[in-house]
Amino acid sequence: MGIVTAVVLAAGVGERMGYKDKAMVTLMGDPLITHTLRPFQQCSKVDQIILIMHADKIHQGSDIVTEYKFDKVVGVYPGGANRQESAFIGLDHAENADIVIIHDGARPCVDETIIIRGLVAVVETGAAVAAVPIRDTIKEIGGNSEIQNTVSRDYLWAAQTPQMFFRDLLLKAHRSSSQPATDDAALVESLPHPVNIFEGASTNIKVTTIEDLELAEAILARRVR
Repeated sequence: MGIVTAVVLAAGVGERMGYKDKAMVTLMGDPLITHTLRPFQQCSKVDQIILIMHADKIHQGSDIVTEYKFDKVVGVYPGGANRQESAFIGLDHAENADIVIIHDGARPCVDETIIIRGLVAVVETGAAVAAVPIRDTIKEIGGNSEIQNTVSRDYLWAAQTPQMFFRDLLLKAHRSSSQPATDDAALVESLPHPVNIFEGASTNIKVTTIEDLELAEAILARRVR
């Protein structure tokens, strides 16, 4: 499999939560980012971690790495103007990696099982994305908020992170991109190149609101129990 490097993106601003940096929000008594980093630290298949943080929080991020003994973290770097730039910065610093895992710092409930599933899936095509089937009925609406269509959910999945790629492939996708993308899988798809889906988890939530934070705490507390 070669060298596996996890790039954790935690440079976003938590505007909907009222925080400048949601990575530092307290969750279960510790900064949220510690819960995100821990499964990658503990996973034997992950060799290195690169942490991308808001420029104002680099020193705090480095202190957390030291305090919580995240010795797989090989660097803490400032992010870019958006998620896509931050991912490229992490990818650029992962220069000795064969496989790169891109993960949202705001998904603290990821676990080792998901990581391992992804590493199995990525070897098939060089690109694999955690996802879960859509459970809700999806409605397409027009400009007047009237329903135009009920979309079949048979083939609809909600993408999550971690997303895993052969580094050379993802680097090519980023360098070839002429349009912004909300995740790295979309960049690889646009090459074009096949991207596999592997099973994520409904508990692998992204924390964007106070309600999400409360739900994440409940999920993690249940695991502890």
